[in-house]
Amino acid sequence: MTEDIFDLQDELKEAEINLKAVEEKLVDHDILVLRREELKEQITEVKRLISNHPDNKGER
Repeated sequence: MTEDIFDLQDELKEAEINLKAVEEKLVDHDILVLRREELKEQITEVKRLISNHPDNKGER
C-alpha cells in the first residue's frame, strides 16, 4: 500500500515536471510568435518608407 503511494507520488512529480516543461515551451513559442509579428510590421514599415522615398519616386 505504501509502495503504491510512493509510486503515485513519483508519477505526480514526473507529471509536474513535464507540465512545467510544456508551459515553458508554450511561453517560448508565444514570445517567438510575437517577435515574428513585430518583425513583419517592421518589414512592412521599411517597404513603405522605401516606396515613399523621394529618390524612389523618380525611378517609377
